[in-house]
Amino acid sequence: MKKIVQNLSGLLLAGALVVAAGTGSTLSQNFGQCLDNRAINLARANGSILPLPDILRLALLAPKEVLNVQVCDINGQSYYLINVLRNNGVAQNLILRATDGSPYIAG
Repeated sequence: MKKIVQNLSGLLLAGALVVAAGTGSTLSQNFGQCLDNRAINLARANGSILPLPDILRLALLAPKEVLNVQVCDINGQSYYLINVLRNNGVAQNLILRATDGSPYIAG
């Protein structure tokens, strides 16, 4: 049952990210400044954003490897922009809200 829930959540997240990727101009128009490492650490320390492992856990993701991470402002909210290597060897870009791990949905 746990495996089914993980697969379903992965499919839902992938679908949401496809929608976001299909509207790249919307994302780039709403995309604000990205934080540097110092600002990310400060935001984590003061509780403004959750640590990346917590975000991945909340999103029910367990990638094989995290390749790259940024925290950027989108429509006034902080989002993790994450490049991961999935367990099946496929690279994937994720955009997850930095406060609760929910996927970015364009619109």
